[in-house]
Amino acid sequence: MQVACLIPEEILSSLSTEDLTGICLKYPLLNNTLGYYGKLYEYWLNGFNGYWELFKRNDALNELMKHYNCLMQEISLLSIQEPSLERAFLRRDIDNYEFLIGLYTQKADNLPKKECKKMLQSLLCAYEKEIVLTSANSSFPYNLRARANLINKINPIFFEKMQYLCCLEDMGFFTRKEDIDIINELSYQLIK
Repeated sequence: MQVACLIPEEILSSLSTEDLTGICLKYPLLNNTLGYYGKLYEYWLNGFNGYWELFKRNDALNELMKHYNCLMQEISLLSIQEPSLERAFLRRDIDNYEFLIGLYTQKADNLPKKECKKMLQSLLCAYEKEIVLTSANSSFPYNLRARANLINKINPIFFEKMQYLCCLEDMGFFTRKEDIDIINELSYQLIK
């Protein structure tokens, strides 16, 4: 199935960044990618050439953030009283965007600090909205991972505060409450 999903090179290079972003978000094996980390994560990730083309584009982050912010606007329109299929699909879409934003911020070499802070603010705002959308004890691993990557890009020394931190390179998840609290604290400090 991975081979069937590959985009021919002549088409890949001719796609607009907006179209390519949409394709990456609709990649049929994306949920397989989301379910793993470490070597299995790399296996799924390396199996789709659309990701790597997207990450080469200078306007990829702007495109991801534009669509992500629109998606976050939808949260305000949903009733938070009862679980619904619409909320479940929205939760999946949010995870997909946050996964790609986190991956992009991890792989990108030269992200300006100003852009990092702007993205961090959007992700933190989304995190607050996501808590309203779902139960308060959810950890939102892709949001946390994306913010951790941004904090690391802004100033890697901040993570010296943490006694334990999953390796940023393996897309592992933060599970300890202490780590989550530190990521939240650093996020708020950096957007001031």
